[in-house]
This record gives sequence, C-alpha cells and structure tokens, in this order.
Amino acid sequence: MARGQDIQIPLVVGSILNLINQGEVLWGAAELFIPHVLLNYPVPFAVSLFSAMQARAQSRPVSTTVRTADVRPVVSARNPGRRTTD
Repeated sequence: MARGQDIQIPLVVGSILNLINQGEVLWGAAELFIPHVLLNYPVPFAVSLFSAMQARAQSRPVSTTVRTADVRPVVSARNPGRRTTD
C-alpha cells in the first residue's frame, strides 16, 4: 500500500464515521462532542495499519532455508564392508 493511501483511508473512513456518529450535530439536534470526532480518525488508521501488517506478514515466506535430503552411508546386507549412498 502506498504511503498516500495509508492516510487517505482513515481520512475517508473517519469522515464517514463522523457523519454517521455526529449527524445530529449537522441538523442542530445535538452538540458536537470533540473526543468522538477525534477518535473517528485514529481508529480506522489503526485498523488499516494492523491489516496491512498482517497481510505483509502472511505474504512473506516463513523460512528461506533450503532443506536437503539426509544422506547417510548405508551398509549393504550382502557385503557389510561395502558402503553405498541411497
């Protein structure tokens, strides 16, 4: 996600939440409650940031170590002195 989108999402979502939560203020039926207005912006930002971090963590490989087959010398049943690799 681009840096500009990191800020745009909370601004859009926060503004929509303010319209929903403080809509009565627009019609003059209630007074503006500043703490609610201010909390409507960091909450979507935190959710967006958490989601981006989760997506990034899930897209990374767990391990970059290449596993190789366990190759040990095998003693032949016919000839105990002869060693081969399978």
